[in-house]
Amino acid sequence: MMPSAIPDKVENSEKAQSVAFTKTGYLTGADNIFLRAEHDAVTINVSGLYFFERSLPYADLRETIRQYVDQSDYCSKKLRWPSDSAVPSSSFLTCPQWVPAVVNLDDHILRVQLPAPGTKEQLQQLVANHHNDPFDFNLPLWNVVIYEGYDNGTKSVVMMRAHHMIGDGQAFVRRLIEFVASKDPKTGEKQSVDEMQYHAGRVETEAHSTDSVQNAVLRKTSSKQTSALSNFVASFVYTLTMLIGFFNYLWILIDLYFISSHTMFIRPTQSKKRQVGWSTLVQLDQVKQVKNALHCTVNDVLTACVGAAIERHVRNKGLKVDPAMWFIIPTSLRPPTDTSISNMTSAYLLRVPCSGADSVKRVKDVHKRMKRQKMSPEPSVTFSAISLGFAFPNLIPEWMMQWGKRKFEVVLTNVPGPAKEILWAGEPMDSIVAFIPQAHANGIGATVYTYKGHVTVSICLAVDDPNATPSQPHPADALYVSGSAQAIADEFDTVFKELLEESRSIVESRKDR
Repeated sequence: MMPSAIPDKVENSEKAQSVAFTKTGYLTGADNIFLRAEHDAVTINVSGLYFFERSLPYADLRETIRQYVDQSDYCSKKLRWPSDSAVPSSSFLTCPQWVPAVVNLDDHILRVQLPAPGTKEQLQQLVANHHNDPFDFNLPLWNVVIYEGYDNGTKSVVMMRAHHMIGDGQAFVRRLIEFVASKDPKTGEKQSVDEMQYHAGRVETEAHSTDSVQNAVLRKTSSKQTSALSNFVASFVYTLTMLIGFFNYLWILIDLYFISSHTMFIRPTQSKKRQVGWSTLVQLDQVKQVKNALHCTVNDVLTACVGAAIERHVRNKGLKVDPAMWFIIPTSLRPPTDTSISNMTSAYLLRVPCSGADSVKRVKDVHKRMKRQKMSPEPSVTFSAISLGFAFPNLIPEWMMQWGKRKFEVVLTNVPGPAKEILWAGEPMDSIVAFIPQAHANGIGATVYTYKGHVTVSICLAVDDPNATPSQPHPADALYVSGSAQAIADEFDTVFKELLEESRSIVESRKDR
């Protein structure tokens, strides 16, 4: 039985919702890269899936969505090219811009009834389709899908999605927190957005700040911060560190594009369909236990576990495993108090080794590489290159775009969500799962989302039609059968449990010394 859309029963007079619009402007290079990255087999959307413990009235959900739209100016923007068309221009030096739009909520809200009994697998099939649906560029580039009938009709699930060229994951999380805080008298008057969100983004921003190294040296060199000697030593160490970091970044690019092999996810077929899966809820405190035992960061632990899960899935299919996989690790450049809807994200290009069963070695290798890269100007250089290279969307040739993207097996982002329970339509969100795009049609998009003390990892990748015969069969086709995304998520659960036990053994062995 196919799911059916439920007709909207709102009166006609309520359908057109004109919302406030506060600014217009041309897309930046950091926006345009996501416009250019999209093609027939890959859409560049970001989505959040919100679970509630009970079935919520549609009228309440719709009213909250209306209020959110009224308070979020990005919801009333649409894309226009200089020709006043929504169709992308191929002209070399043209750039689209955001222009005001009148929003009809019926164009952006979809009500979907899950077929009985409303299982996780049935939900995942629909979520994958909706997450990867291309947007109508004649409308603002966002929508909301309300899934009814989940878990035998006892629970509601809501998906909010938008095109990545509007903003990054950090921006949407902060907008969500800002909105719910304003609606909840228990938190809105007492806590700021920054206080209600995990601070992973802040730590990363400080780690790759261009003056963090210099400030650290200044603190340690002399108690007299204004002394000529301390300033000289600080400047020398800072310059030396940046030079070493810059040459390390050059070596990373050489290794990525000209040395490393990339065979695991390369095949002739490009499916337009997607599948998704997500892990069980992992306690953040347990991730921190592993982090403390191995003297690394939470990101290091989770990145290594995702890499191990993917590697195990490839091995389980009997396929050849490359010596390493290359991850794009987005990192936020925005200050903790910035709640604007924009793209302020750069990235680390991380080589994650395929270490077989040795998960501890993999974590330590990831930590070593990330520590070295965080001391470099890599994110700033990457962001500057993106801003310049995509100032006009068509500056970069298409063949170069496709060649560059195919070198990455995984895009993995860590989104620090709300630290405390938040409400939507007056009801608490039980859990949140997020989804991001892939670098290319056969790559993997993985998202780590932290919410009220728990971590969830989601996987998005292509799925082949089981009834279709590939025109060019390839061994890698085995990675794209239905259920592969959930299989990788399940492997993540297994890998993390094993790593947790191993880290506990390491701590106990230290006590015995």
